[in-house]
Amino acid sequence: MLNNSSKSLRDIDARTRWKWRLPHVKLVNNHEFCCNLVKGKSVLHIGCTDHKELIDIKMENHGYLHVKLMKYAKKFMSLKSLLVIGTPNSFKLHSFFTVLRGYEEINPDHKYYFSYSTLRNLLENTGFVVDKWYVYIR
Repeated sequence: MLNNSSKSLRDIDARTRWKWRLPHVKLVNNHEFCCNLVKGKSVLHIGCTDHKELIDIKMENHGYLHVKLMKYAKKFMSLKSLLVIGTPNSFKLHSFFTVLRGYEEINPDHKYYFSYSTLRNLLENTGFVVDKWYVYIR
């Protein structure tokens, strides 16, 4: 039983329990930063890529990030590898403005959007620790 000084359950906004403080992030807008991040390190790079047509175009123009990273990272994996995860940016401004115009612009290969909180929770629940967080704005 709640007394008059206590809030009823209806007065409490349940969503406030799920607000997560976002970390300070470094905004990254070029491949050079990513290549320097992995240079000389054993790297496991996973995540989302482009669809086949864009991959072919980027490969022809030497602009495909995944291939570039392979040139800089060590050629073997170990338990002390750097895990690099690439996902679609669910908060990019272009998407926000597209939605305001009544459209959703999404690559049909993308099945999920990740945010800091959902990806961090997924990683921590499987035993990983998020050391650094970068937002690629390209």
